[in-house]
Amino acid sequence: MRKNYIIFFLFSWISFYGQTYNFNITSGIQCNICQEEGAPPGGPTYNSFTAANYYYLIKYNNTTIATENTNYVSYTNSVPRYSVAIPNGSLVTVTMTSKGSVHYDTTSGPCNTTDPPKTMSLKDLIINGSVGFQNYPCGLSANINSFKPNITIKNVDPLDPNTVCAGATVSLNAFSTNDNGRFPDEAYHWQYSLDNNNWTDFPATITNNTPAPIFSMQQLLGTSHADYFDTLIYFRTGYTVRSFSNVLSIKYSSCAPVINAITYVGPKCSGDKIQKVDITFDRALKNDEGLYLIAMVNVQSGAIRNQRSNIEITDFISSNVYSYTNLENDLEPGQTYKIVYQAKINNPADPTKPFVRGTMDSPVSTNFTYTPPTPIKFDITDKKNPSCVGGNDGFVEITVTSGTAPYNFYLDEQPVTANYNSGNGKYYIYDLKDKTFNVKVTDKFNCIDKTANDSL
Repeated sequence: MRKNYIIFFLFSWISFYGQTYNFNITSGIQCNICQEEGAPPGGPTYNSFTAANYYYLIKYNNTTIATENTNYVSYTNSVPRYSVAIPNGSLVTVTMTSKGSVHYDTTSGPCNTTDPPKTMSLKDLIINGSVGFQNYPCGLSANINSFKPNITIKNVDPLDPNTVCAGATVSLNAFSTNDNGRFPDEAYHWQYSLDNNNWTDFPATITNNTPAPIFSMQQLLGTSHADYFDTLIYFRTGYTVRSFSNVLSIKYSSCAPVINAITYVGPKCSGDKIQKVDITFDRALKNDEGLYLIAMVNVQSGAIRNQRSNIEITDFISSNVYSYTNLENDLEPGQTYKIVYQAKINNPADPTKPFVRGTMDSPVSTNFTYTPPTPIKFDITDKKNPSCVGGNDGFVEITVTSGTAPYNFYLDEQPVTANYNSGNGKYYIYDLKDKTFNVKVTDKFNCIDKTANDSL
């Protein structure tokens, strides 16, 4: 069988308007094996397509990108690299028709194509990456593939584009490589990777498909973000296995000491202050470091409590422990709290204007819940005077309605024995003379009823 080879004259140019896209065009016939002539078993296998006519047209709107109209089809695909400026909102159309027959080793038959053109919007082509006829039918192709916008990305943080601190806003931006225009939003589809191999779309909590996404590493990586301190996080724009831009690596740093543990000691008695909240960090502050602010934050509502500012190393009770003491109780009962803080580096030129660094949350495992103690409550529910003047057979009945047993009883600040009646759950103090007593009841934690009517 004689083989005919025709060179395809394809067109590539940069348009004078619109954003520029790179892509390939595949056309012609695709063979499983296309080698020199010779039938099996003595020679190699080959396929061929004898064309009475092979035609394709690829265009955006009414502008032709590439076309061919021939009676011969090459075995080899033509895959040149195209760079074309296509206006936003365009439609890209691929038309292919053919008349002829296909020939295999032992069989042959007609192969005529009259499929309607395939049209795709520019936005969808950015997402899908290809449109047209690929290896269909009879191995014929006319197809745009590997379609992507010409984009480059960088971190525009003027202080340190190679590092981002915990809590800081990441300043990524995507730019056209050859002009100042803007691609459709779909071109700015951001992904990140922890290994520069497996790529993940930005989570729903971060607005995607924008040239300049605004986010922090905590938003990107979630509650486990601290596991990635001092590691590189990789960024790009693209879809699935298709990268549009260069890959950008940024080191994620805490830029601050990290909380290891929180020791919470609540109030001893109802109405008392919280005894202490000790915050242990993984290291001591450096000589030029401090905490710009530190606060307790309600996990449920986000309300800020007990905020303190400009904490220096001398304010720590030990090298790596800061303690809240003399803490007023402005926490909401039953609510859970975390510690939020922001580090600073002292500014030798102006101590009033420190350099603010990483913003950190304490680990979820260290959250604490403010549960105020149950107040002790008691009432004098019955009493009896002595039966005669000078007698001592009077008694008082006391009902304790809350608090933590065991209870202690006092008359005029002197401890006395109170007999418990398990039948009615009340306490009785016997052998009382006829006089006015001051009654006090304390519980296990030596708490008292601060509102009791305790005169007898």
